[in-house]
Amino acid sequence: MHKIELQLKKLFTEKCFTLFFSILLLLQCGALKAQQPTEVSFDLLMEQLSNWGKWGTADEKGTLNYSTPERRKAALKEVHLGASLSLAFPMDTTATAYNRNPLEHNFSKGELWKGSEFN
Repeated sequence: MHKIELQLKKLFTEKCFTLFFSILLLLQCGALKAQQPTEVSFDLLMEQLSNWGKWGTADEKGTLNYSTPERRKAALKEVHLGASLSLAFPMDTTATAYNRNPLEHNFSKGELWKGSEFN
């Protein structure tokens, strides 16, 4: 990896952990209180924030409609090094002393699957 990539990755990781622990501290202190939304408030939020139908009923691209040739060309002007940097966070599936709750990926054929093409 290039030196600048390592610096960016370190900075990104530090900022993420700082934000995470700040939110955790605020939750512990009671400054932030998670509230369970009611069905009505949830439906209202879904309606307000939904992009369904924004580009017509036959649209299949969704928010990719924002990616126009002009915007892609302008984005190319922002490239200076040509290096890519992964923002992926490693998902450890092995239990260790430092990872007591390893990632588990489970599938369920519960209520969400009824009527789906996979049922």
